[in-house]
Amino acid sequence: MPWAAPDGERLPWEGLHGDMDKLLEVMAGPVEQHDVYADIAGPQGDAKLELRWITMLTMTGALRRFAANCIYSLVTYGRQPHYIVATFDDSSAAECARMRLPCADAKAFMPDHQLVDGEHNFGSAAAGAIWWAKQRLAQHLLSKNLTVHGTDIDVVYFRDVRKSYSRAFVKLRADAVFAAEEALDPTEGPRPVPRDAYINHMNAGVYAVHPNQRTLDFFDQWINASTDPRSNNDQVALNRLIHRAYGLCYSHTQCRVTQIQGLMAVWKHPHFWPGSSCIQDSLAEGGHCNKRLMYLHFLCIGGWHNKVKSWETLSNWFLDEDLKPVYADGRGPNGTHPYLPCPDDDGAWDKLQERMDD
Repeated sequence: MPWAAPDGERLPWEGLHGDMDKLLEVMAGPVEQHDVYADIAGPQGDAKLELRWITMLTMTGALRRFAANCIYSLVTYGRQPHYIVATFDDSSAAECARMRLPCADAKAFMPDHQLVDGEHNFGSAAAGAIWWAKQRLAQHLLSKNLTVHGTDIDVVYFRDVRKSYSRAFVKLRADAVFAAEEALDPTEGPRPVPRDAYINHMNAGVYAVHPNQRTLDFFDQWINASTDPRSNNDQVALNRLIHRAYGLCYSHTQCRVTQIQGLMAVWKHPHFWPGSSCIQDSLAEGGHCNKRLMYLHFLCIGGWHNKVKSWETLSNWFLDEDLKPVYADGRGPNGTHPYLPCPDDDGAWDKLQERMDD
């Protein structure tokens, strides 16, 4: 990990925090070819796009351990070393640099808020400003013809990120993949009973989006909604845009129909274990290696102190307070992790291909 690199070793991204284009050239993944539908509605068939992946996350200095833990899981278990870390204040930028991360000075994407370092819990004006700045940054990265994986930092990754997302991009030809704050998707059987608090809601914290005109148009509408008083945060705005800027699809045909209508086609994957619509204190069968999930995102309970406790219960802390590995696969002192690394090298959502109609 960068923070553990020898003092005399210069990392290729160091010194590029103020030059976004050069930072992206260093950090974006290798060129990959993707079969996609062209942007203009019609039966013109497939097109080949050469795309590079980038993961983006935001951090404040006060949440350095969460950011580092997310990055450790992203690189170690998610096999995605191509990422940038956006900061919006000088103190957090300095901490990011001390950690020797691929930092991006992203203050330009927060034009209406002067951020100070802090935890910034859910519902605060500062947290809202960070969320909207993250989406402006994502739009900028898409305009650079990058496939963008956006992630919050209260997230741990278990499986190959690009391989998992590519299942939806290749099999469904979806434009984007978002998480649903629910335990089942429409193809997986009946909804949970009422006491399981089924939430038909899309989460704005973790997603992957291919660059094309549909996705750029979606981000225009999403970001413009930041001034709408009915959309008090980016997630509320996201869910208000269904059928206006995007549509959901669970098969090749559904995605194509959505795109012909000029809308961004989204596959919305279930985030939680079956039978639960919120974070819980135990994992389902297979634990972290259950292929229904690629990652776990802390939801439903506010407060970073609560997240700390839950991550301890679920064995989701891979680094200690000093950012040193906890488990044996990182040469830590606590023996092997209960589940990780997963014994197979396949991505998540392997059953997705069973729902194709192409």
